[in-house]
Amino acid sequence: MKSLNYSLQEVSCDFPYWRFEVMPEGKIHHCCPTWLPQNIGKITDFSILEAFEGDISKKIRESIELGEFKYCDKKLCPYLSQYVNLGEIRSPIHKKKDLSKKDYSLEHTKRILIMLNYDPSCNLRCPSCRNETRLFTEENASDELKAIHLAVMKNIRELREKDFFLHLNITGSGDAFASPLYFRLLRELEYSPRMLLEIQTNGTLMEENRFTDAMYRMIHFLTVSVDAASQPVYELVRRGGNFDRLVKNLDWMDKTILGGRFEHKIYYKINFIVQKDNFREMVNFAKWILSYSSVSEIWFNLIADWGHLPKNDFDSRAIWQKEHPDHEEFLELVKNPILRNPRINLGNLTTYL
Repeated sequence: MKSLNYSLQEVSCDFPYWRFEVMPEGKIHHCCPTWLPQNIGKITDFSILEAFEGDISKKIRESIELGEFKYCDKKLCPYLSQYVNLGEIRSPIHKKKDLSKKDYSLEHTKRILIMLNYDPSCNLRCPSCRNETRLFTEENASDELKAIHLAVMKNIRELREKDFFLHLNITGSGDAFASPLYFRLLRELEYSPRMLLEIQTNGTLMEENRFTDAMYRMIHFLTVSVDAASQPVYELVRRGGNFDRLVKNLDWMDKTILGGRFEHKIYYKINFIVQKDNFREMVNFAKWILSYSSVSEIWFNLIADWGHLPKNDFDSRAIWQKEHPDHEEFLELVKNPILRNPRINLGNLTTYL
């Protein structure tokens, strides 16, 4: 990793003050486990509020307040990477002087983001994420998964009773529409002015008949992971998907957002996870997605090592490693001017600019 060009002493991060990711085995994290591996407890042992008051959570917040960020991977975290390499500030990173008059404590904001990432159910089997199709129903789910889901639902009820403003993010672990557990939760949610929804999906099931009126009223953030700009590459990196169906759904969503169907202004993000099989499509992907005026952000990020790939397989995909035969070509592509469009976020690729 290159030396830090900008001092972390000057910035803070608001994620540990309101973000809680519930991961497999029920582990609670303040951030993406790839970027901040330390968990703060298990949802089946502690409530979210109890985990927040625990020693580990306090140590993580203290480290950030001191400007150490010792629990964070400053290379893989796209927000820290952008700051230390380019000096770019993107939420949740803030200059400390900008926070001096603000109180981000849970007691003050009464606002919590819960990210439901414990059910890996998905209709695709993308190599960047898994080796096989995983789809759990309420009948075949393990006792552990059912217990985690019940604990999450209990936390949601209790936080609503305590008048917290809840953001629910569903899901970074699979697909919001493919998972029977998550989809039933979405379909049964009643509208509340003190709840917002953040939906993450691969887009292949993102169809009009899957949205309820309450979802149209509460969704304020929508993320679609695409990873390709052509059918041949899509079939490599999004196995089990249908590119034509995806494009049809993206066209529909663009018109739906621009037509004002959603009650809130939608922050609409399209993701591209960069690896050997698709990095040559980064420029064409940017051109294509920029044609949708409803899209707020196009987010590029490097494939992460989730432990599901043998080391030699992961290394063959990691074109940002100096030893990779396509490394120099990757470095040249990252410099393309279109990737500096204001709507494009290069995430942890900024390390290689």
